[in-house]
Amino acid sequence: NLRNMLWRVYEAGSEFISKAGTVIFAITIIIWALLYFPRPLEVGIEAKQAEVIALQQKYFGPEGQLFEKRNQLVQPIQDKVFGAVQAVARKRKLELVLDKSAQSGVLFVDKDKDYSDEVLNSLKR
Repeated sequence: NLRNMLWRVYEAGSEFISKAGTVIFAITIIIWALLYFPRPLEVGIEAKQAEVIALQQKYFGPEGQLFEKRNQLVQPIQDKVFGAVQAVARKRKLELVLDKSAQSGVLFVDKDKDYSDEVLNSLKR
């Protein structure tokens, strides 16, 4: 059901962030140590800084693992909701469906034209 799916998404995301955070924290400590203890070779420090930036991009950047994992976990839920919206739209012969929760600029919705509960009920089945 939806609750279990959301719980799995939360658990998987938390586990991923915990692992990625550990790696980034360890590298941050290494860089701090390299900066704290003077070394004649600044090239090594710059290389480590570049490595941290690369790791941050790898895990948290727009094409990073966190973004990809989120897409993997959330996409099935989004597809299910979109399918339910489409089914209600076809059933009611609607030509346009607006998302009033997305702050899309919808100023007023006549309760007779609001099919949100119908979509939610179809997701519960």
